[in-house]
Amino acid sequence: MAFTREDGAARPLFAAPSNAAISHTMAGMRLVIVALLLATPAAADSNIPVNSIWAGTYNCAQGITNVVLTIETRAGGGAATAHFEFGPNDANKSVPRGDYWLKGALHADADGKLEVKLRPDRWGARPNGYVMVGLTARSGRDQQSLIGTIDYETCTTISVERVTAEAE
Repeated sequence: MAFTREDGAARPLFAAPSNAAISHTMAGMRLVIVALLLATPAAADSNIPVNSIWAGTYNCAQGITNVVLTIETRAGGGAATAHFEFGPNDANKSVPRGDYWLKGALHADADGKLEVKLRPDRWGARPNGYVMVGLTARSGRDQQSLIGTIDYETCTTISVERVTAEAE
C-alpha cells in the first residue's frame, strides 16, 4: 500500500523505521520496564506480616464497640483471611460478644503503607440481631495502626493498633 507525496513520488504507507529510531524506542521501553518493576507493590508487599493482631474500636448502630482483628496472609500479601472478635468496653457495656471471619486482600503500597479490604465470610458466634460487616482501612508507613471505615450503612469508623505481628 502506498500514498503519493506532493512531489508525485510514491511512498509506502508503512515505511520500515530506521535503525536509530528502533534503538531509541528500545531504550525508552527498557526505561519504562525498569520504572514499572520499581513501582510494583511486590517490593513493598515483602514487608507485610504473615500474621498480625490488631485491637481497638469501631462505631456502628450499637455505639463504640471493642474489636480484636486477627489478619493472616501469605508472605508478600495478597489474599487475606481475618477473624473479627467484638464485644463491650467501659463506655458501652451492653454490647454482646461475637465473632466472624472475613476474606479479602492485604497489600502495601509503594510507601509501605498497608491497605486492607475485607468482606464478611461466615459467623463464629452470632449475637441476636447482629450482622457481619466488612471494612476498608490503611496504615501509616510504620504499619502500627489501621484506620478506616466499616462498610455498612449504620457504621462509620474503625481504628485499631497493632498488638503483634509475625513475619514469614
